[in-house]
Amino acid sequence: MERVVIDTCAFSNFGLTGTFWIVEALYDSLLTTQMVIEEIEKGFSAHPPLKIVIKKVQSTSIKIISDLTEEEFELFGKLSRALSDTDKSCLVVARFRKCTLLTDDWKLIKEASKHKVQTIGTVEVLEIAAKKNIVSYNKAKIILDEMEIKANFKLTTTIKKPK
Repeated sequence: MERVVIDTCAFSNFGLTGTFWIVEALYDSLLTTQMVIEEIEKGFSAHPPLKIVIKKVQSTSIKIISDLTEEEFELFGKLSRALSDTDKSCLVVARFRKCTLLTDDWKLIKEASKHKVQTIGTVEVLEIAAKKNIVSYNKAKIILDEMEIKANFKLTTTIKKPK
């Protein structure tokens, strides 16, 4: 059973394009932190479509972690100051609860690597979905293009065609 902790960027990418169902189809257990939810809620005034993301959280079985354990909080305090508190919360939850971290933030990915936390990005999720025939390769490319526009997702790579 693969468990995934979802950060703000990943929520925005999939939520604002109406494709969060792909993440739900791929993973057995989805988690996020209260800090992620609060960050998304703060974005409502500048980006009203983010309300869709919160509605998605409320209508699914995503577990929201609101309190960190002592171990998690201890590591939280030791993490790089280059990370936001929201990113730190996702990292410590993924580390101690043995989850993969779904993020596209390169600073967070680098820090996760130091703590032996497996990460996966939006493009990789779409590649896996295409490989498992959850979406076609062409549809995955279209979704990625929509993420660039609707979620202001900055691509650093493109989807590889499944073999």
